[in-house]
Amino acid sequence: MSNKIKGAFTVRFIRTGDQIYVTKNIVKFDKNGAESGGSLFQAIDPTSGTLSVDWKTDIYNQPALKIGIKSAVGNPVTITSIKWTYRGTELTFNTSAATTGNYTGWQLSTDGKFAKKEVDGFCYLRLIDNAASTTVISNQIIGYEISYISNNVRDSIGGTEDVLIQQAGADSYSINITTSCSTLNATQTSTTLTATYLYGVKPISDTEFAASWKLEWYKDFTIIAGQNGKTLNVTRDDVDGSSVFSVKLLHKEGDNWVVKAVDAQRVTDDADEWTIDAEPDGTNPDAISKTSNAKFVLKLKQNGTAYTGSVTWGWEVYNALNAKTATSTGANVTLTAEMAKCVPDASNPDKNYYSDVAVEVSAEIA
Repeated sequence: MSNKIKGAFTVRFIRTGDQIYVTKNIVKFDKNGAESGGSLFQAIDPTSGTLSVDWKTDIYNQPALKIGIKSAVGNPVTITSIKWTYRGTELTFNTSAATTGNYTGWQLSTDGKFAKKEVDGFCYLRLIDNAASTTVISNQIIGYEISYISNNVRDSIGGTEDVLIQQAGADSYSINITTSCSTLNATQTSTTLTATYLYGVKPISDTEFAASWKLEWYKDFTIIAGQNGKTLNVTRDDVDGSSVFSVKLLHKEGDNWVVKAVDAQRVTDDADEWTIDAEPDGTNPDAISKTSNAKFVLKLKQNGTAYTGSVTWGWEVYNALNAKTATSTGANVTLTAEMAKCVPDASNPDKNYYSDVAVEVSAEIA
């Protein structure tokens, strides 16, 4: 069985292919407006309606979903608009931001439950009312669709984020993993998972926990030795493309440790992928002219690390008219003026011209 990886690059002044990706964090704000890690999680007693945290009154624990977008090759990305949805319904907001009160600088939603703002290339959606209630006791979904422009290309990208709601009876134990970021990439290289454990809707005190409780952390359902604290730091090295991290809450009963609750969180590495790099060979130009060729060396990488195994390379060259002008194999790519020639009218050579070429590359590994 073999795997094939494909890539493409354009040659003129070296304009390589790009990938736009989303960065997501959960934050909260102190009284000075400074950000820190937040949590899109509420526990509720469905009988009494008691909450683990009341977002409507405890404004400094109100969570906000912070969204940004980046270019994999560092091109500037400008967000032109964003559409927010909640439970599948598009949110509408006041046209002007608040000028007084707790939400100065934020645009409030017309239903009074959310606030949004766009600052320094990031978009925030803040929950200013409770997600959980006696009638809403299951997870809810925030949706977003971002329109942007990058490298003179306009496009949009979207996604979702869960608001976690946990039912907690007055005489029950629960545990929940929260994290400000569940997606890693070349920029966001690590995240911290935090375990919140409750009796009913109230946290178990540190004193009580130390006396008769402990945690066990697992990766893909295999115990992680030596990890029994409230937090677990996860880096890209810990994630195999997409990995499930779980935590067990155990209570000491006699000589035995009894599991009382379990929760899990999936962490994904968006940059955990195969990529093809086309690097100038160092002795020849990296752009084509009528008198000189451009030469590149192809390299295969996974997570930024060069692949040292056997690779079968294939590549095709297309001119600006999208006509194939060359097909070849091997890791060394030579691009000539003839490959860049465009012939719009075969009967009239005076109309011929030269322009950029696009190189489509495939790498096959055993």
